[in-house]
Amino acid sequence: MGHTFLSLYMESDKQGTAGIEDLVEAYLAKCKTGGVPNHIRQLKNKWSPIATGKTAPGFTLLNSKGAGVSLSDFQGK
Repeated sequence: MGHTFLSLYMESDKQGTAGIEDLVEAYLAKCKTGGVPNHIRQLKNKWSPIATGKTAPGFTLLNSKGAGVSLSDFQGK
């Protein structure tokens, strides 16, 4: 049952592991093998690069004039 909650929470594409990091770690410590723990691990790895407290990954988008604007352009501003 715990895996269902964890999966649904992380798959919502809104929260990731925010607020449930301890639950994810506890679940993975008890359930080490099988399809469900592997799925939880994959979801955890998906969200890990953008977890709270981590440096935001770089990206570039087009502004209204069609010029590329990178996240790094705003560093320190």
